[in-house]
Amino acid sequence: MRVSIPPFMWRLGAANLLAIGGGSWMVIDGTLTLGQLTSFVMYLGLMIWPMLALAWMFNIVERGSAAYSRIRAMLEEEPGVVDGDKTLPDGRAELVASDSPVPLPTDCSAHAAERQLHP
Repeated sequence: MRVSIPPFMWRLGAANLLAIGGGSWMVIDGTLTLGQLTSFVMYLGLMIWPMLALAWMFNIVERGSAAYSRIRAMLEEEPGVVDGDKTLPDGRAELVASDSPVPLPTDCSAHAAERQLHP
């Protein structure tokens, strides 16, 4: 199974690579110390993950808002079937099957079904 990395993660890796590569060049040039480069890369890592979490939260809020608008539109729609004046009586209903081309068993217990499977 192949796992794809989202494009944002590629950009994140490229930004870290650019910071480390450019910072290394500045360390070699002498304009930056190794400790400054290390602290910059660490601060960059500390800032990236909260920003990712914030972006993820905004994404979830937007998806929820879109879903809520679709559900609200569905709930506000007028029903296509109009209720009539007659209602069903209260109580237990019975099902009567007559003139069936398939013979229906009269004993509906689990043992009867087992006897039909294994005569």
